[in-house]
Amino acid sequence: MVASVVPSDATASTSPGPALVTGAAGFVGGRLALRLRERGTQVRALVRPTHVVPELEAAGVEISRGDAGDREVVAKASDGCRIVYHLAAARGRHKLDYRAFMKENRRISEAVGEGALQAGVERVVFTSTVSVAGWRRSEPHTESTSVRPNSAYCASRLQDEQIFREFGGRGLDVVTVRLPQQIMGPGAYAWARVARRLAAGWYRVVPDGGTIQPADVADLIDGMMLCASRPGIAGELFVLGGPSEVSLFEVLGTLAECLGVPFAPRIVPGALLRAYVRLGNVAFDLTRLSLPHHFTAEFLSVARPVDWAKAERELGFRPRFAMPQSMARTVEWLRDQDLV
Repeated sequence: MVASVVPSDATASTSPGPALVTGAAGFVGGRLALRLRERGTQVRALVRPTHVVPELEAAGVEISRGDAGDREVVAKASDGCRIVYHLAAARGRHKLDYRAFMKENRRISEAVGEGALQAGVERVVFTSTVSVAGWRRSEPHTESTSVRPNSAYCASRLQDEQIFREFGGRGLDVVTVRLPQQIMGPGAYAWARVARRLAAGWYRVVPDGGTIQPADVADLIDGMMLCASRPGIAGELFVLGGPSEVSLFEVLGTLAECLGVPFAPRIVPGALLRAYVRLGNVAFDLTRLSLPHHFTAEFLSVARPVDWAKAERELGFRPRFAMPQSMARTVEWLRDQDLV
């Protein structure tokens, strides 16, 4: 399979600065901070006191340590910044229960909004997730898709979107970006586990019907920078994603090729897994609890396309990296880190 690369006018644009990045110790936040520095932007990173971020420090990123859920900490970190890229959040589907997720992410979002208002920043680019939709149907996820979260984490992110809409009503310029679930490229630690399992022969059977639309982290950063620099888009929501929807079989096959390991699974019907996903959705609606392995069943069997036409039309967003090239970049980075 030949990877395609298409030009993006984001690669020629410069994100306004100075900029604060919350959650900069994470995958996307860290890559964003590094890209901004490469473009000559002054960058401040808000990270927890326990986080070690030598790559950011080496790149000249100013490190501000503190709790993103503390308004005064955020206001101090935002002081003098034109843009706040807000990526900090409690994450992980099994990290907290429903009430704890809702409480913690509300605390963080309210503190960031209040701190940004206090500091007088020009714009907040808030990152949410396309998974707020709950994947209850196979139509592409757009900005107008009805949302019905099916996990505590996703419910908390939908809550955070509402919080920032309310800040917009108070005069804060907020642009919300929904990122895809599967992100590839340098820094994508999550793919190390899939790669090791694939090399160990875990995926001998693959259910039909499972698709993803992965995006390269570099493309998503292009989109976020466009959200920061485009005038006249306060209050808007944009969905970002990869070039095209691909089957799980194709993704795993490409990963196997990059790793140099055999991959010849048997394709089996995924109807039972999809039925389990639907059952899990109902269970979450009724109890706010997730069934065991619900996320895995969803990953393996459900179609999850996204449509980023609005971002292309209004921002000029267009991803450059097709899945095979992005997967190759991911594996190269994982090898450099001795993770595979």
